[in-house]
Amino acid sequence: MVHVQVGCGRRYTVTFTLPAGIPATRVGLVGDFEDAPWNPEGFALRRNALGQWQVSLELEVGQRYEFRFLVNGCRWVNDDACPMVLNAFGGFHSLLVLETQWLVSNIRQPLVTVNPVPNAPIVNPLPLALPNVVTAKRTLVS
Repeated sequence: MVHVQVGCGRRYTVTFTLPAGIPATRVGLVGDFEDAPWNPEGFALRRNALGQWQVSLELEVGQRYEFRFLVNGCRWVNDDACPMVLNAFGGFHSLLVLETQWLVSNIRQPLVTVNPVPNAPIVNPLPLALPNVVTAKRTLVS
């Protein structure tokens, strides 16, 4: 599961969560993040009070990120709540796209969506599953 916290500027805090009940001693987030692109060590997730595995990253708005969780250094797990794209090895990566769309109104509202890019080959193995849409409101002072 991905949760986006809208902040000021061009970077948002994104929390990646793997559900409780995953039999693991360690979990890493691996992807095409600018700090560590596809580093097998990834970003280490920590267990929270609910037993979920979590990590938060500051990510650039307007970018596309492909990612996977690496459990115990040997098992790849995708985020079922995100759309998936084919990777070069014939498998799938989870996809996160952070976009900001400004609506014309007295209060401008950035819409942060977790959705596919129009040109990307998207494969969603669950035909009824829709990408998460997170809407955040922020008032801008002109």
